[in-house]
Amino acid sequence: MLAYFEADGSLTKASEMLFIHKNTLQYKLHRIAQLTGYDIRKPREAAVFAMALMFFDETQRGKDVGIEK
Repeated sequence: MLAYFEADGSLTKASEMLFIHKNTLQYKLHRIAQLTGYDIRKPREAAVFAMALMFFDETQRGKDVGIEK
């Protein structure tokens, strides 16, 4: 998901960044949509994933510096 966001939603760029075939990335994004009910390829629903990634990043950063939350 992070590569997809960093590639500004470009499947081609994201798949190149990940060194995987574009169809593989499409399958993985479709699978995430099946499991979560949110499709990252839809702008309104992508916001859910963006917030989740930011939250995860913040919680991991706190662990890296020894801060318990």
